Amino acid sequence: MSHTSHTTTAPLKMGLALPNSKLCMWLFLGTEIMFFTALIGTYLVLRMSARLPGGESAWPSNDMTHIITWAGALNTFVLIGSSYLVVRSHERLGRGEFQKGLNDLCLVFLCAVLFLGIKGVEYHGKWVRDILPGRIAETPQAAVQKAVRQIGLAAAADPTLAGVHLGLENRLRDEKLSLEQMETELEQLVRHEGYGALVQQQVSMATIFKDRTRDENDELVPLSQDHHAAYYIPYGNIFASCYFTMTGFHAIHVIVGMIIFFFPIKKGLMKGLEHGDAQYVENAGLYWHFVDLVWIFLFPLIYIVKF
Repeated sequence: MSHTSHTTTAPLKMGLALPNSKLCMWLFLGTEIMFFTALIGTYLVLRMSARLPGGESAWPSNDMTHIITWAGALNTFVLIGSSYLVVRSHERLGRGEFQKGLNDLCLVFLCAVLFLGIKGVEYHGKWVRDILPGRIAETPQAAVQKAVRQIGLAAAADPTLAGVHLGLENRLRDEKLSLEQMETELEQLVRHEGYGALVQQQVSMATIFKDRTRDENDELVPLSQDHHAAYYIPYGNIFASCYFTMTGFHAIHVIVGMIIFFFPIKKGLMKGLEHGDAQYVENAGLYWHFVDLVWIFLFPLIYIVKF
């Protein structure tokens, strides 16, 4: 009698040895890498092209554009810490420590809120000083014209200021008003008892005026000697466009990450997390690590490196 041995083999399964969800996440991150590479590459080309006739860099300094280096550094540590928390949450969910994993996810969410809060402080500093794309005076003459125009808008709310504005407009038209003369005029307007507060509120030059460097006698240092002569910012509009585009798109990605983490946090608080949620957190972590990595590139390029 012959005995036939029947062996069972597992059916052949084609594909990569990783879940479909992780494969899709990697493919998505590939498109995101190309997107931010284009943004950063464009920024580098524009920045290196901003040159004076002698070849020196004409890109505006951090002081002129109110770039707060310590805020960017703090945000860097916030994101690095949040990436660690995502990894720890995934490991804890895999070990069945669901409550601890949920706590880590909540901390990640709070880190994202903190990041956006710090970024909001930076944005506010530029908003009040009118350092916005398309609104920055890039030459002394443009700074004077902008200030006179904004004084005209303020004069619409106070008739007593209308005559003063008309005089400034006529002198500007006759090219008898320099930036230094405008600074003197502005100081007098700001100190006026009737409409001084209105001028400070409406004219961005008055806001920047308060940030100017002063000497030991509390007198304004001349514009030619002042590192903070931000009435006009050469290449300022290109800077603002690059800055808000790159950091703005990054902030949008941070908000998307918050939405992604919201769902497991909600489930954990209402029903409790499970072993199956570890895969979701791992994929969310891949996205979050990418957001962190992008900022690690943006921080030195915007805040530190000079070239």
